[in-house]
Amino acid sequence: MKIVLGLSILFAIGIKSIHAKVRILTFHFNKPECIYLQNDAFAHFMKDQYEIIVFNDAKDQGVSEKIDQVCFNLGIQCVRYEQKWHLKNPINYTMINLLGLPGMRSELYFSPYPALEEHLIQNPSVRHSHVIQFALDNYGYDHNDIVVIIDGDAFPIRPLKLSQMMQKFPVLGIKRCTEDFFDYLWVIFIAFDPRRLPNIKDLKFGLGPIDGKIRDTGSESYNYFIKNPEVKVKKILGTVSRALCDRKDSEIRCNGFSKNEISLIRSLEKPSSVEFHIHKHILHLGASSFNLCDQEHKFSCARKFLETILESSDENFGEDLSDRRIGSRKGRRTR
Repeated sequence: MKIVLGLSILFAIGIKSIHAKVRILTFHFNKPECIYLQNDAFAHFMKDQYEIIVFNDAKDQGVSEKIDQVCFNLGIQCVRYEQKWHLKNPINYTMINLLGLPGMRSELYFSPYPALEEHLIQNPSVRHSHVIQFALDNYGYDHNDIVVIIDGDAFPIRPLKLSQMMQKFPVLGIKRCTEDFFDYLWVIFIAFDPRRLPNIKDLKFGLGPIDGKIRDTGSESYNYFIKNPEVKVKKILGTVSRALCDRKDSEIRCNGFSKNEISLIRSLEKPSSVEFHIHKHILHLGASSFNLCDQEHKFSCARKFLETILESSDENFGEDLSDRRIGSRKGRRTR
């Protein structure tokens, strides 16, 4: 009987491992159309088995319903973060306590008390921290494969095989540098493997103090790596397209950019820019939570770029991807 029970447990564990897949946690607030592009980009470029979970944090009920509808159309799991949950989130009280400490500074502006709590729940970085922590608590920490945190306006643009990229590093993500020479993981894109990390529930990506100064979303992870120095983390610095505008095409090409990426860079109107991260595997539009004058033009340029690369192969990628077209339902997306 014990042998049969033991074999049953091993079989169950084996089945669970077979069906394990990279879990992509993505956060959407105001641009439902980004979900279509993000979905198609992962279908085209993701080389691991994966699943996408969309976290819907829209303030506007109409936008929230559109996000739900897009996810339904695509067969993607959509989790609503109820707006009332922002009001009494524990992160708010942690922030209030931190900001009340003598000498504590902050990169982000917050209104003085008593308006502080109301300001906190309206701040995009704080709200983002709320939803990320909710996602980790309920869908991240206990997952039996790699977990990805990715912004709603970030997209894979080259073949991405995280199981291979992370063989030596259980944590991989974007490196964000501060003016006073610290750095931390930025939540535009972070991948981590919970199976290979100690004290996994201490790994958080909210706002946190570094050297007596509160930093932006992702900075809370800084102290995790200080307390767990044995954890190997790969932090990769990205490139802002604005820094390339005045260079010749040939020079940009020598830095590893494809002709389509160069066309995107050239199509943007100054001072508008996009960011290339994780060795140019991830495109981030940036500032999509804000109603800036150049956002529509930038989004239009990015959409055209994504549609172009999803419909064709690129000589820089070393493989023909032309059979995986926009809207493809082949293979990888299981819900």
